[in-house]
Formats: sequence, structure tokens, C-alpha cells
Amino acid sequence: MKKLLIGFLTLATTAAFGQVRRGNDIVVSPQFGAYGGLSVASQWGGGYNGTLAGGIAGIQGVFPISWGWYVQPEITYSNMGTQFYYNDEGEDYKNNVNMHLHMNYLSVPVLFKWSMPFTGFGILFGPQYSFLLNGHQNAVGYQSDQYQREDVVKAGYFHRSDFSGVVGLEYYFPNNGYYKGPKFGFGVRYQFGLININNSATLDNSSITNNGFFVTGGIRF
Repeated sequence: MKKLLIGFLTLATTAAFGQVRRGNDIVVSPQFGAYGGLSVASQWGGGYNGTLAGGIAGIQGVFPISWGWYVQPEITYSNMGTQFYYNDEGEDYKNNVNMHLHMNYLSVPVLFKWSMPFTGFGILFGPQYSFLLNGHQNAVGYQSDQYQREDVVKAGYFHRSDFSGVVGLEYYFPNNGYYKGPKFGFGVRYQFGLININNSATLDNSSITNNGFFVTGGIRF
């Protein structure tokens, strides 16, 4: 994770000098911003079949690499996970307990963006590395008091590292005067897991991937 953060800063330092010019005029310069919003996370495999609401927050840099193309590295904190029904062997189906799995990740997406200058609309795609900071599962609703909250990181149920793909759309309201001043906007993105995060034989060695849908709002300078 440390090497990834160093790589992010190196990329940001190098790309910070990126500019798009027309003649002697700089028409597109690097920008930096922050954003946050809501997430709807889910997992595929392992018998999980529900979604879990949460949030996302992050910082980003937007660096032009040619006319209409940008590289957009970010650092984000996001809530992932799912919900499922737990049933002790031999119990009646009516005694199923609704379990929520909460997982918090620090992620480093490196996105490429196509956006015609001054339009505000952008298409995003790229890879993302994530590191599981902490996580737990707990019962909710009927009979929840019979099940203790469990730390899934200490239990070793999941690999700490995850690798995903990200695709998305964004719109930032363009400013007059060559993008000077802050810009406000919003975006949607989808994260799809590319590797198996299951590290537990109790889940029958099933392949499990993290997935999430995000709606965000942000500001750039």
C-alpha cells in the first residue's frame, strides 16, 4: 500500500506540469478536487445475495495528457459489503437471521477520462487497487441479540487486497474563462471485482468479488 501511495504522488507530481495549449494560451490545466456520496455495495458468490448501503469520499487529481484525454488518479475511502441470511444447521427456515457484512476500504483508482474541453461531460474507466482496513458482520432484526458482532479481518475471512475495474460518467458545470475558479459537479460509477477475496474455508472456497454502485457530488479547483 505504501508503494502505491508513493506511486500516486509521483504520478501527480509528473502530471502536474501537463497542460493543453492553443498557441500561447493554456486552455486546460491540471485540477484537484474532493468528492463524496452514497454507495450501494454487493458481493457475488459465497451465497451472498443482498445489497448494503454506505458511502464514499475521496480526493482526486485531473491531469490533461492530450486534447480530450486525461488521467485521473484518486484516493478514496469506501464502504463495501453485503447482507445475507444465516441459518444454524438443523434450525427451521423461519429462524434465519439477517446478517450485515460491513467492509471499509482505502482504494487507489487510476482512471482515464475522455472529455471534450469546456463541455463538462466525461467518461471514466480504469483499474483500482483496494486495501481492506477493517470489517465486521452483525445480525439485525429477529434474534439478533443471540449473535455477537464478529471482526472479519481478525477472523481471516477475506484477503486484505482487492483489485477491481471502474467505469463511470461525470458532469462538472463548465466555467467561463478557460476553467478558472471552482467547479461543481456530480458523477456515477460502477466498481466490479476482478479477483477472489474469499480467504475462508467456511464459505466453501467459493469465489467472491466486491462490487458497488456510487453516486457522488464534488468540487474541483
